[in-house]
Amino acid sequence: MRDRDHDVLHKVAEEDKLPVEEEDVLRDVINTNLNGVLNTVYPAVRYFLSHNKNKVSQIAIVSSLMGSVPIIGGTYGCTKSFVINLGHVLRTTYAKNNIRVNVVLPGWVESRMADAFPGSKALIMSTSSAAATIKNGLANDRAVIDFPTIAAFTMDVVSRLPIAFLNEASRFMGGARSFVKKSVQDKLLKK
Repeated sequence: MRDRDHDVLHKVAEEDKLPVEEEDVLRDVINTNLNGVLNTVYPAVRYFLSHNKNKVSQIAIVSSLMGSVPIIGGTYGCTKSFVINLGHVLRTTYAKNNIRVNVVLPGWVESRMADAFPGSKALIMSTSSAAATIKNGLANDRAVIDFPTIAAFTMDVVSRLPIAFLNEASRFMGGARSFVKKSVQDKLLKK
């Protein structure tokens, strides 16, 4: 973990504040989740446009199920929502150039990040199952490859709820999110 990240986590843990209140942390999330995608996708598009004119090319962009309902996911969810929508725009824009664009929306997948979060993860997928799901989705050129199925379905239903309800749910979840983030920070700081 970078020293700066470690310092921010310590400051947040000491003051019991959410990282989203720190502008520099917000900018880091935006830089990683937005600029990271833009800095990899657009060079690939330019390359495919100039080198693969008569071949089918494929770009997979990884977002998150949390991007389906950004109000619940805070800054992270908003950036992942941007990535989802960017993928849809790119898919439509470059289809005529034989460039396939697929957006991958994973739920929980076995990883250090998933291990750091407390609570039940009954829908967590193994990395091999997630990889097989992605491989199948890419082979079938699915615009959106979301998994696990029940989590994707749930997020789809939640995304259709009225914004006023989601605002109240998000406010309620703020307290829960504070507890979860503090627990995650404690675990990450021990490593």
